[in-house]
Amino acid sequence: SSHSGSSAPVLPAALPRPPDRRPLPSCGGLMGAAVCACGGPSLRPPSNGRQLVRLEERRGGSQAGDDEDRISFQELAKPWRVFRNGLQPGPQPAARRGPAAVEALAKPRRGSGKGLPPGPQLALRVGPVVGKVTDTTAVVLLEVEAPGGDVTVNVARALRSRPSEELPSKSGWLIEPPLPALPLASMDFAAAGSVSASQIMEPCKAYSFNLEGLEPETAYFVFIGGVSEEDLQRRVARFRTLPQRMDGLRLLAVSGHRPAAQDLGSADPWQRLHQMACERPEAHLVLHLGSTVHAAPAAAEAALAMRDHGSFRVGIRRELERRARDAMRGAFAAAWGRHEGLRRVLAEVGSHLPAFSPVVDLESLLQSAGRAETAEERRTLVRLALEVSREYQRALWQSSRSGGACSVSIRAGGGAYHYREFLQDVGPVSDMSAEEWHLHRYGQITVVVLDTKGGLLSSCGLGGKAAEASAAEGRPLLSQRQGDALGRVLRESEIRVLILACDMPFLLEPELALGADSGFLDDGPASASDLGWRSHAAELQRLLESLFEWKGELYPNREVVLLSAGPGFGTTGDVWDQKLGLSMPTVLTGPVLGPASAPSRWALKGSLPGARFSWAYRPPVEAGNFCVLDVDLSASPSGKPAIDIELVSMPLPPGVSWPEGPRSPA
Repeated sequence: SSHSGSSAPVLPAALPRPPDRRPLPSCGGLMGAAVCACGGPSLRPPSNGRQLVRLEERRGGSQAGDDEDRISFQELAKPWRVFRNGLQPGPQPAARRGPAAVEALAKPRRGSGKGLPPGPQLALRVGPVVGKVTDTTAVVLLEVEAPGGDVTVNVARALRSRPSEELPSKSGWLIEPPLPALPLASMDFAAAGSVSASQIMEPCKAYSFNLEGLEPETAYFVFIGGVSEEDLQRRVARFRTLPQRMDGLRLLAVSGHRPAAQDLGSADPWQRLHQMACERPEAHLVLHLGSTVHAAPAAAEAALAMRDHGSFRVGIRRELERRARDAMRGAFAAAWGRHEGLRRVLAEVGSHLPAFSPVVDLESLLQSAGRAETAEERRTLVRLALEVSREYQRALWQSSRSGGACSVSIRAGGGAYHYREFLQDVGPVSDMSAEEWHLHRYGQITVVVLDTKGGLLSSCGLGGKAAEASAAEGRPLLSQRQGDALGRVLRESEIRVLILACDMPFLLEPELALGADSGFLDDGPASASDLGWRSHAAELQRLLESLFEWKGELYPNREVVLLSAGPGFGTTGDVWDQKLGLSMPTVLTGPVLGPASAPSRWALKGSLPGARFSWAYRPPVEAGNFCVLDVDLSASPSGKPAIDIELVSMPLPPGVSWPEGPRSPA
């Protein structure tokens, strides 16, 4: 299997897809997204996203043993002191030094009075953030302010909300809101399958909790103990584990975050995205195509701290590195911790997988790449940016080997899912190179998150002088390991839908390039603005050839979708292969929050050299936006996947302005 913390597996040869052996829950068990738990007919979720639950299931009671183990939120949360230090049902204290200590979540005794004495109140700096979720595993990331101390992660298995919070319909179904919309006061939790884990956490350092042995298709709430009462009630993560067999995938693609100068309140696009998630079917996955961190101020501060780094003694160098690292970490704290709308999305809407977006000024790195006097500080800055990215971004889908991660087993034995259903392949962790790509399989759907920045970081000093010398001769946008991993996916016979996610457009060129034969070049980037596919035309053509050939082998039962961050606007379009007569959809999305870019600066249609591949985009969305992608593998009896793409626009109120960005140090 490939849960978080395992090394990157080698994808085995294709095997026939085994029959579905999912056990059907008894009436009263937790529902899937649109399947009646008692074995009744499968229905599609209504357009408002609420789950459908049979009235007969409610009248039939709950699962055996649920009545005596059922804990309401009021019973669970009063007194808050019980969560503050964790639950202690046995003689051993819940807070132990070293690895996370796990204790069963016991039902609080009624009328017990004072509960446990309160501990020190810490403040959450980041999170909780829900990382990768499968049928039996999940990752939750969080960070505390100084001083550090014992933090308790309480994982509570949720039962369905009480009927009083649901709306009866004439057809005999109860309408239950999606998970992000469920009020805590309406929730009941089960003692069985819930745990309380305590961990000693250093201040201002991200920790990821890898939850294992979860129940498939089950809702979980994560309450953080040992923190202030405000954070106890406000910072609650929630997620639903996936089914053991995936016959579809609903994902959101987001990109771009730059806070406005004004407080937008309910008009904040992240708040509106969260509100939409409360009204629509639940999302399985949220892809961060572009950075959801405003990195420019932190990158400038880190670069300033590293100035003349090589001229100081070792002790002062370490202090300068600490300042630069703290500045980079502060960018994640500002976005993932203090921006309320984005924080709620990270904690309550789907599971989050980010593309590699280092907190570093790429333009400055390219400009200083040939200057020997800045080589030492450049290498150190790149190393720090990679370390911080791994602490926050990579930790959401793979455990960090440098600490800051702990495993929490919810129940013995784990799940019984087929080992190939949720395979994961990732770039290796190395101090000499950046391989931050990752591939995630969801049944017959594979999501490939490309890394287009790792080669640049290696060539700017991470890989030493040899890598810098080879950069002068040109380098591919995708590493050799990344290309090999993608090739293994294309050799998988049972994969039916391939989603390629990238932090920059696959096919887009400036309007000024239309006078020439093509705006796509092979000379490599001259500046950070050229750091993209348009500077690697031959590599892009090889990629498109392999994708179209893979699709054509089993057409129409295969599909490829290209998702990428836009240059300040969103749009959808198509790419055509004139040789094979096939097309595939492509999407540009973002920013969710940030200044828009004029689409008139870009050519919305064109072709690659040789005219085999051409593309065209629809009229763009200049307001804030995100993409909703629905994949349904069971919609057609013929086996053709159903792909539904929606670009959701979120205009800002008039008069919104943006703070002036900092200037890079000379």
